[in-house]
Amino acid sequence: MRSTAVFAKIGWFRMVYKPHSLWYNKSGNQFETKLRKCRRKGKRMKKQLLHTYRFVFLCMLIAVVGLCVVAGYSVRVLDQNQVIQQVDTNMEAAKVRLDRDAEASATMMEDLRNEYASKTRVVAMLLEEQKDWSSENETILEELRVVIDADQISVSNETGILIASTDFSSTGKRAYRAFLSHTTDPVFTDVVFTMQNDKPMILAASALGSGKGLIQVQYPAESMLTQSQENDVSAIVADMPFSDMGISAIIDTDTGKYVSHTQVERCGTASDYDESLFSGKKGKVDLLRQHQRYMIRYQTHENYILLVDIPYREMDNARGMVIKWVFASGLILLLVATLSMRMGYFYLKKKSPELFPKEPSNWAKQQKSKK
Repeated sequence: MRSTAVFAKIGWFRMVYKPHSLWYNKSGNQFETKLRKCRRKGKRMKKQLLHTYRFVFLCMLIAVVGLCVVAGYSVRVLDQNQVIQQVDTNMEAAKVRLDRDAEASATMMEDLRNEYASKTRVVAMLLEEQKDWSSENETILEELRVVIDADQISVSNETGILIASTDFSSTGKRAYRAFLSHTTDPVFTDVVFTMQNDKPMILAASALGSGKGLIQVQYPAESMLTQSQENDVSAIVADMPFSDMGISAIIDTDTGKYVSHTQVERCGTASDYDESLFSGKKGKVDLLRQHQRYMIRYQTHENYILLVDIPYREMDNARGMVIKWVFASGLILLLVATLSMRMGYFYLKKKSPELFPKEPSNWAKQQKSKK
């Protein structure tokens, strides 16, 4: 009985486990050890391929996002530097034009002053000995007015009252206020550029000598207007805007008004900017208006502030396009890499089918049928 029991145990052990060849379950189906190894190896390979897919996908996705961030930042910095460089170059050219126009205006005014002073002095010398200003002698004034191309010639006495004039309505009025204190000067000549009824006017006066009064001549302002238009500061921004984007303007610090603006109708109106923003000779200021960020690049020149007001959104157009193209290219590369790895998987499955066995039960049945 004892030996029978031992034999039974040994036989049961042999039936359940054979270390070098076969496994047996309670149903009697046998599975070869090689199959189990292939199954485990196939599962490991599938997991490795899946992990590789994930790793490559995540790495390439991170790389694409990183490239988009770097490309966007680089393009933004380059665009800003390019805009600032263009603005600075145009502002330097505008400064040169401001200096040139100011010098030309000063020269023009000096030439006009000398020309009108000389004409007025000649008229005063011709009329210095005239004592009777009857209507007959007043024709002399009209002849002289035509000769010197003036609008009006008047004569005042030592009290500043106009006693004769080519414009009869002016007789009895006072001379221009700037000349009243010089009616008794033996030698005096001056030219004044002024405004009358919102129109420019050129007035010149010269003493008659010996305190007898003075000659007052009014000249047409067309020549001054022509020269002023040629040297008009308000046309600088229209002729040469500081940037293709945003608003360009020139502000007079003395009056706080625009003397030149991209929008012509704004010329002469009060500035929208606080002058405390422009503390240095040149710089950049960022402002937030209506939930949008603006870059203000400015330079100061004498009593002028030259500035450009550009929204960052306009400068970021190229940046957005670059990011889109980089992201699209990255997605294409990611798709190509994924398809390449999938093709590698199918190639490996076709090359080594034993690594990817079918269901064990079907394989076991096939082995049994062969035997």
